[in-house]
Amino acid sequence: MRWCLAKEGRRLLEGHRERDHEARQTFYNGLRREWELEHNIQVYRAYEREVDRLHERGAEIDRVVLDYELRGEYQRWLHERDRDRDDYDGHPDRTADEIRDWSREHDFPYFDDEVHFPDLRIEFRELDGREDHRDIEVMTEHYRGAHAASVAKSGFSCYRSGGLRLGGSGRSGGGGGKNGGLAEELWD
Repeated sequence: MRWCLAKEGRRLLEGHRERDHEARQTFYNGLRREWELEHNIQVYRAYEREVDRLHERGAEIDRVVLDYELRGEYQRWLHERDRDRDDYDGHPDRTADEIRDWSREHDFPYFDDEVHFPDLRIEFRELDGREDHRDIEVMTEHYRGAHAASVAKSGFSCYRSGGLRLGGSGRSGGGGGKNGGLAEELWD
């Protein structure tokens, strides 16, 4: 099933864009990958719950960024110096320190020699004007072993596929739960 944005709807959305806002919200129509439909529905439900929490405290949502947009930005940066090289072999010309610094600058966790990305990033403005973001990850029944441990270590706000929030700070570097662990949230 595909959801298509009508021309009138697209004009309405485009007409309400903030023209001077640097990071513009991307609008989609249709599915990127049909096999991900169930996961996308779960991510949307987690988004709704997180936005409700943010609105309750007076935060204003500025932008929503999906995982493949975040990964795309990273990949463009990772390979930007390689594009014009005649000897380019497909491997990026970036050091581990450069990657770690990029990750820090963009507030993504970096561990196990890689940058970790959430399913969704919600960028928002607090009542006092501070800009912040919340990183959301939906954990399905397929999250086991090292993958589940990696998500727990990421500090993302984690939701079980049914929509139940498991914890997380929404910021890099921390875990969920009272003592920083996602596992304790699963058992509380």
